[in-house]
Amino acid sequence: MSDRQKGLIQAVDKLFPSAEHRFCVRHIEDNLRSLFKGKLLRDALWKLARCTSPTQYEREMNNLKNLNKRCHLWVSKIPPETWSRSHFSGRAMSDVLTNNMCECFNSKLVDGRDKPIITLLEYIREYVMRKIVTVLKVIDRSSGLLTPYATQIMESVKKEASRYSVHWNGEDHYQVTGPYGDQCVVNMSTSTCACRRWEITGIPCRHVVACIWVKGAHDRSVGRPETFVKPIYTMDRWKAVYSCKVYPINGMSML
Repeated sequence: MSDRQKGLIQAVDKLFPSAEHRFCVRHIEDNLRSLFKGKLLRDALWKLARCTSPTQYEREMNNLKNLNKRCHLWVSKIPPETWSRSHFSGRAMSDVLTNNMCECFNSKLVDGRDKPIITLLEYIREYVMRKIVTVLKVIDRSSGLLTPYATQIMESVKKEASRYSVHWNGEDHYQVTGPYGDQCVVNMSTSTCACRRWEITGIPCRHVVACIWVKGAHDRSVGRPETFVKPIYTMDRWKAVYSCKVYPINGMSML
C-alpha cells in the first residue's frame, strides 16, 4: 500500500509485478479535498471505499455522480481494485484501506532518522527485538483458537448474526435475511458470500455465521464459527510468525 506517488507505482509494477498494489484512501481523500470542497463528497468517497461488492460500488458511484459530476469523473479514473473493498481480490486477506501500519512503524523510527546509516540500522534492530518480546508476552497471556483481535471481531459478528434468519436450499446454498433489507446468498462449498466480506478478509461475515449455526443444528460435526476463520488468524500461526528472533550483538569494544 502506498500514497499513489507516480514513482512508487512504477517501481512496484517493475519490482513486484505480482503484488496487489493498493492506494491509501486517506491520501486519495487529501487529493480530492484540494480539488473539490465539501464534506458530502469526502463522505461519498469513504462510502465507495467501504463497499464490499461491485453492486454496492456502482450504486454509490451513481450517488456521487448526482452530487458532483466532475468529482465522479475524477474518482472514476482511479482503478477501484486499488482502493475499494468491492474490488479487492481477497489474496491479501485484508480489507485495510489506509497505510496506518506503515505510518505507525515509521513513527517509531523518528529518533533514529538523523543518525548515520549503521546507527540507524542498529536503532531499527533493537526496536524490532523489543517489539517481538512485547508481542510474545501478549501471546503468553492469550488463549483460544484465534488471536485476540480476530476473537474480538468474531464476537461482534456473532452478535450481528443473531438477528438474521436463514433459508436452506437442501445443498450448500443458503439465503440469509436480516434487518434493513440485507439479504445475501451464501455458498458454503466455495466459502463465499454475496457481501464478499468472508472472501476479502478470511473471517466469516454475519451471513456466514448464521448459516453455520443452522448447518450445525443438522450436523454436529460442523464445529464452531471460529473454525471457519482462515489459518492466518489462529494462535498457532501468530506464534509461528513470532518464533523467529532478532539476536543481540556485542558492542564495538568487543570486536
